[in-house]
Order: sequence, then C-alpha cells, then structure tokens
Amino acid sequence: MDLLYYHKLGWIGISLLFGLRILSNSIGEIRESPHLYQEVRIKGEFWGWREDCEHPKITTTDWVIKDKTGSIYVTGMWPDGLDPYNDRGREIVVRGVVKTTEEKIPYLEARSIKVIEEECTSIGEIIEDKDSFLRKKVKIEGRFMGWSDQEAIPPRITRSDWAIRDETGSIYIVGIWPAQLDPVKDIGKRVVVKGTVKTTGKDAPYIEAHKVEVKEGKGGCKRCPE
Repeated sequence: MDLLYYHKLGWIGISLLFGLRILSNSIGEIRESPHLYQEVRIKGEFWGWREDCEHPKITTTDWVIKDKTGSIYVTGMWPDGLDPYNDRGREIVVRGVVKTTEEKIPYLEARSIKVIEEECTSIGEIIEDKDSFLRKKVKIEGRFMGWSDQEAIPPRITRSDWAIRDETGSIYIVGIWPAQLDPVKDIGKRVVVKGTVKTTGKDAPYIEAHKVEVKEGKGGCKRCPE
C-alpha cells in the first residue's frame, strides 16, 4: 500500500481517538478511496439528476452534489424545496454514509441535508455589471412595480413583463407573474424573485424568473424601499 493510504488512515485514526470533527470531506478523496470513509460531511453544490460521474442507480431520484474536487451521487433524501433543474448550483451541506455498489461505484446515503440560504443580489449590481451576471442565477427582493417603471428598460419579451425595484435600481421580470397581484392596485408589494439574468438585443438586462414569491408585511431584505 502506498504512503497516501497510511497517511489517510492516520488522520482518520486520530479523529476517532481524540473525537475531532472533520469540517468537510473532499468528494475527490471519497471517490478515490471510498473504503476509507464511513460517515462524512460534504459541502458543495446541488446539481440535480445528471452529471458525468458514474450513476449507482439506487433509485430513480438519485441526485448529484459537486465540489471543486469532483461529484458524487446521493440517495436516501432529497434537498427540501430544490428543483432538479432551476436550483442547480445551490449550496448545500450533506451528512451521510459512504457506500459502494457491487460494481464498486461509490455513492452517498444521506442522513441529513441543509440547504444554505441564498443571499440577495442588488438590482444595481446586476445593471452595472450585467456581463458578469449574464446567464447566472440570482435572487433579488424588492417592490412590485407593475407593468411600467420609468427607471427600467422594458425587454418587451411578452405583454406581461413586469418590473421590480429596490433601493439600488429597477429591472424587468419575464416568465412568471406574481400570484394574484394587480398591476396597478398592488404596486409596492414586496416580492422575491429567483431567476436567470439575460439581456435583450439592445443589451438591456432582465431576469427570466424561475420562482416568484409575494411577501406579506414590511421588513426582510434591507434593499426594499419602504
């Protein structure tokens, strides 16, 4: 056996003897030597149903977690509230047990999953640096401005494009209308939008919504003007 094998065994032994908690395990190392690991904690990105790593085919809902060292399939639990397509890239923490199939394909049987809360991006940041945000998923929170906001450039994608404003700027949303909001009477309502940043033919940024939530009351995101 090589020195790396004994080095890993040494650290695992020290952790067991002295009760040290490993903050996070590397997917790359787990895939390389799955027999050295039992209970693990992985911090990475949710990547939905498909990835280039080997599929253990335990269930029809096995899903993938990725970190900078690689990717691995997870079974046993699904991350609460995450969509396999629209939420790819969300940061999560998974605790579970490393297992292998008869074909020696490693996978993780989840015991607990924590979805890391997304931070709001300001609309001003998106407008000022649209090239960096292009095709990236963002979460913004602001005030519903109905069909027309003089501070934003309408993308004219559909007839029901609508605007959202925070204290840093305004931007148009396409794809989903906020449930039960009237375009005139409900101006000023607080909404949260998750979606992908895109640009029009005239290079004006807008957001293609994946999820829109209407918030009740005041407070919440500090960027929402009262």
